[in-house]
Amino acid sequence: MVQTAARCALAIFALWALGSVFEPHHDANRLAVASDAFEHAVMAFGLVVLGAAAFTRASLLVVAGGVLLLGAGLEVLQHLALVGGQGDLGDAMANLVGVAIATFAVSAGEARADEGAASK
Repeated sequence: MVQTAARCALAIFALWALGSVFEPHHDANRLAVASDAFEHAVMAFGLVVLGAAAFTRASLLVVAGGVLLLGAGLEVLQHLALVGGQGDLGDAMANLVGVAIATFAVSAGEARADEGAASK
């Protein structure tokens, strides 16, 4: 049940992220809440956490690497002006930070779960 919920949440989150990528007039800097780099980090974090929950048989490193490749691919597409926005090294670094924090959080949670299961 949790895995199904995680897959639904991942699909919704991915659609939101995709919508902001392909929105023709998207400008995260106009938002009062956060900057563009912060938005990239949050998207990467969410994709890793939800991806790890949705695909429990996949290695966490595979999920994290996939999100990094998606982020890098997006920046290349933006640099080539094939999608809206501008390719930016800062955005790629923000993706890396989001993936790193999420990978740490998920792996720490898995370690605690394993430790709790072992003590029972």
